[in-house]
Amino acid sequence: MVFFGGSAAGSFAFAQEIDFQAEVNATTVALGSYLRLTLKVNGVTGLKAQELPELDGFDWDYIGPSSRVSIVNGQQFSSQSFSYQLYPQKTGTFEIPPIHRQIQGKDYATQALTITVVEQKDATQEASSGQSQRASLKDRLFLIVQAGKDEVYRYEKIPVTIRLYVGDVSVKDVKMPKIQQTGFLVDDFQQNPRQFQQVMNGLRYNVVEFQTWVYPVRTGTLTLGPVTAHCGIVFQDAGKRQRSGFFDDSFFDSFFTGYKTRPVELQSNRLNFNVRPLPTQGQPKEFSGAVGKFSFNMSVQPQEVSVGDPVTVRMTVSGEGSLKTFDLKGLEASPDFKVYDPQVKQDNGVKVLEQVLIPQHSGQVQVPEVHFSFFDTEQQRYRTISWGPVDITVNPVAQGRGFAVVGLPQDGSASARRPEELGRDINFIKDRLGRLYPVGYRTDRSPVFVSMVSLIMIAWLTGIGGYLFHRRLRTDERFARRLKAPGYAKFGLRQARKLRDAGAAAEFYDVMFQTLQKYFSHKLHLPPGAVSLQILNEHLTQRSGAEQVMKNLAGIWAQCEAARYAAARYDQTDMVQAYDGVQEIIDWFERHF
Repeated sequence: MVFFGGSAAGSFAFAQEIDFQAEVNATTVALGSYLRLTLKVNGVTGLKAQELPELDGFDWDYIGPSSRVSIVNGQQFSSQSFSYQLYPQKTGTFEIPPIHRQIQGKDYATQALTITVVEQKDATQEASSGQSQRASLKDRLFLIVQAGKDEVYRYEKIPVTIRLYVGDVSVKDVKMPKIQQTGFLVDDFQQNPRQFQQVMNGLRYNVVEFQTWVYPVRTGTLTLGPVTAHCGIVFQDAGKRQRSGFFDDSFFDSFFTGYKTRPVELQSNRLNFNVRPLPTQGQPKEFSGAVGKFSFNMSVQPQEVSVGDPVTVRMTVSGEGSLKTFDLKGLEASPDFKVYDPQVKQDNGVKVLEQVLIPQHSGQVQVPEVHFSFFDTEQQRYRTISWGPVDITVNPVAQGRGFAVVGLPQDGSASARRPEELGRDINFIKDRLGRLYPVGYRTDRSPVFVSMVSLIMIAWLTGIGGYLFHRRLRTDERFARRLKAPGYAKFGLRQARKLRDAGAAAEFYDVMFQTLQKYFSHKLHLPPGAVSLQILNEHLTQRSGAEQVMKNLAGIWAQCEAARYAAARYDQTDMVQAYDGVQEIIDWFERHF
């Protein structure tokens, strides 16, 4: 008989030799599936997992350990296993070489294993015939980046296309690509990637296409990429692919077939660009780095104002090219205008500058001419767009109206004010408020009102607390399992008490063992089969008073093993002591965990 758990009491003698073995759950696996490799050590426990050597044709992940103990004729046998998942990367026949491990000062090695990797679509036929074409996951899932040109000017707009090719594999959770962009400005990707199918080298691929634009900010030879993208490959457990007999139907096949998603990072090719500097001949003095094809507009509103009224100048640039590589400059102060700092905004492919001007005197004034220059990459020459000058009519301040802006010259014509009427518009300031009294009925001080508000607040807080508690139960599996652990313990102890009073020793110890296993599985968030004395000892290492608890737990654990598997006999007194001991252990865990 075999059971999961830690070592039993010291009264059982070990009578087995140490050996080290390797086994797989399948020797033929389809590309796009995975298989399990188990390294098993017999005759010793307490070992740690080891790193696998580099395996030709496979990537691997470590899954976890497990331990087993068996008792036969009073002798105890133990073993420890370490599980790994192997993901084939290409088809062919591969050998898992002997894996070495030092155990108690002696070198042990597993036997070599031969694994055949075949095509996903013809896995059954190829496994039986022993024939398979060479293929690789890199041929089924890859990333390609392309650009519209490789000879460009500095700041020139370059369209970049990134395509993710997915062949005969299942993928999920595809993330947006990331570009290594030293020396480039990169726009955001378009929100909705294009999806289509394409045949390459006789194979059909599902393609996801991402579009963006880049702008080189340095001259010389620049490298863009590689582009990286993350996704998950869905692998199928090779050991559960073949089923026969009663359960050989689609429902049970889908229920028992295991799938695992393994994250992968894809890397594309790199792109090299020869970036030329912008020509200096014919470069306008207003040029600030705009490269492409742009339109420029300016508006001045209103064009008739009074002295001190604001005038808004609005400059707008749009077109093909980066709006980040150049600046829009506002107007400078002059005797005619007081100017405020311009506000520049950029949104939806348009760059806008807004600036407020304040006329300083009445009469006819001009907003000066404004120039915007850019380098046209198609015509390979500089172009300048000009607006203005714009005439503004500035009227004197109307009689009886004060200035709208503080700081203007105070001459007689502009400072005419409305005559003051003594006794009007005067609020005298009190230097002492005196005593204040409430006016009218104070509802907020009513006992009924205060009671109702208090009840509403208590009900609201209770509802919020209940909602947060139930939401955590749904989303936090560890928290939910910890809350259920005492309930499982109470239920199991009730069953054990009935069996104890009835004198059914074998059933009593079986229920006690199951109660401990289920309680610790939920309390410590462990799989039921992983509950062992060794695992529990690891959790109790830093706890005060844990040594005595572990000693008591080991004794009860040994009694359960002996009664269930070694046919040991225990009387009523032993069962009472075991029952009380389990209660004390669970009480201790509830206080300290």
